[in-house]
Amino acid sequence: MRFLAKENFPLDAVEALHQHKHDVVWIRTESSGISDPELLSRAIAEDRILLTFDQDFGELAFRRKLPATTCN
Repeated sequence: MRFLAKENFPLDAVEALHQHKHDVVWIRTESSGISDPELLSRAIAEDRILLTFDQDFGELAFRRKLPATTCN
């Protein structure tokens, strides 16, 4: 799977995903300080699942009229 982990996502979780052979980009090392809209756009453009602890991304996605998806 392809993931884009926001700066607030823990390093140990990023490393665990890497160990399980997932493609993970961690914003803290790739593009520190990127805005939330830019981050969301990058996740969409790169077809990545966004990993974050921020609760405002649902609102941002809603305002952009993005389709709702769920992960089980």
